Amino acid sequence: MDKIKDLANKAKGATGGSSSGAAQGGQQEDYADKGLDSVENKFGVDSAKYRSTNEKVVSLVLIYSADLVLRARWS
Repeated sequence: MDKIKDLANKAKGATGGSSSGAAQGGQQEDYADKGLDSVENKFGVDSAKYRSTNEKVVSLVLIYSADLVLRARWS
């Protein structure tokens, strides 16, 4: 569990402030970002307003899903 927390903290630090501007500045979004943006658009939420929070959420979801896959393979 500590490994997951460490990875989550690294993801938070990596997406803290620099990637929010970089994502708007022309970097390509991955499928998870696009999926979250489409859900937000369906509910009328301005995705540009919450870009930094979205990056953190997507990073944590990807980390947890990767951890679950690795645990399933090794158990």
